[in-house]
Amino acid sequence: MESKLDSILFPLLEKQVYLERGQKYVKLDDTPCTYKDEFRFVPSTLNRARRLYFTTPHAQPRLAPQVYIRTLVLNFSLSQEAISDQLMHVFANIFDRDNEQNKVKQILKSADNRNTKDRKENEILDHIKRLGPKILDDQSLVNTLADYKSTTERIEFELRMAKSLEDKIDESRAPFKAITSYCSHLYFAAENMASIDHMYQFSMPWFTGTSPRRM
Repeated sequence: MESKLDSILFPLLEKQVYLERGQKYVKLDDTPCTYKDEFRFVPSTLNRARRLYFTTPHAQPRLAPQVYIRTLVLNFSLSQEAISDQLMHVFANIFDRDNEQNKVKQILKSADNRNTKDRKENEILDHIKRLGPKILDDQSLVNTLADYKSTTERIEFELRMAKSLEDKIDESRAPFKAITSYCSHLYFAAENMASIDHMYQFSMPWFTGTSPRRM
């Protein structure tokens, strides 16, 4: 598709469904077409629903407001910052592997700690909701709050330590910033070659695997 949707599709996108003799229909260009309830406009992992996708050949399309109103727009374009971050990981994993692996572990651990904290908070809220007006008389809630306090203090301490360690690792990455910035510009220059001929198309794994060896 280009910047606008064909108006023929509007009844389908707006689900202008009507019932006739026990069968559901939707009109496309004044032609009645049967409509199935399992039809979906977005991906579903729960069932094998029929899905409708629109794609555009433009890297940064300027879509009309009607497109955003009637559809869910997903932009898979890569930014220069995202490319630089990916290349930074690749270069650091080659030339400073221990620190890079440590950084990845700290990121995963911090994410796990935040999830634990959120889970504890949800448990407290559910507990309070179940107790109702008897909230002050429940000893189990007091124990839960005490456990949450100690867990939160531990998590906050670990998050501060992880942040300090990540900052030190980022400082060690500084020598790679210039080269990753250069490679990110090179990526977009190479990507534009595909507009000349499709034979110049390439994948991100190929680029991130090739760039360090060439540099």
